[in-house]
Amino acid sequence: MNTDTTQPNHNRYLGLLRSLEGLRNGTAITLLIGSSVIAAILFFVGVSLGRGGVLLFGLVAYVISAIGVSAAGGVLMDSARNISRRSMGDAIVVGVVDLVKILGLTIMGVLALAVYLIVLAIVLFLCKIPGLGPVLFGLLLPILVILSALVV
Repeated sequence: MNTDTTQPNHNRYLGLLRSLEGLRNGTAITLLIGSSVIAAILFFVGVSLGRGGVLLFGLVAYVISAIGVSAAGGVLMDSARNISRRSMGDAIVVGVVDLVKILGLTIMGVLALAVYLIVLAIVLFLCKIPGLGPVLFGLLLPILVILSALVV
């Protein structure tokens, strides 16, 4: 380790410079650009069909775009870990699997938030009890505000 403080330490900048290698990863760039172009074409087809088309084709375009981004991220992660690169087909399959995982996590998060909001509503409803309610509200409101800030 370099203990001389007059010499600059260039090792801390190597990670930043190495991040530029992602721009040379042809598979990742192809996946990103390809999925974006396909998604844009589908979205504009949906726009030309009208309201129902925008909803359906927009959703399909979003899914294709998300799969492409996830697949490109997997390819870049392989490159960062210095393991062999995946083929484009394998990357797309991993992108679909990752999208399903992300969708599952999103659904679990939304359900957890819904449960929290129901409990919050019940607690605030209990604060309507005559006599005890205002005291309970005064004690619980600061706690609920901080807890809600943490949840959000």
